[in-house]
Amino acid sequence: MRRLVRLVATFMRKVCLAVLRVILTGVVFTTCVMLMLHYAGIPVPGLSELLDKFEGLGQLARILS
Repeated sequence: MRRLVRLVATFMRKVCLAVLRVILTGVVFTTCVMLMLHYAGIPVPGLSELLDKFEGLGQLARILS
């Protein structure tokens, strides 16, 4: 039983670390892209604009499914 618990704990730890890496990589990548767009003089969309676009994307996915 201990071996199974240890195996599951190790698996879950690896999954959590992978998810954390993906989140951090996404945040760093997004920040770099936003800074590059800002310094290049391209208008950077605000948070409300992005949320509206994601909401529209979700509605489109619901319609198509």
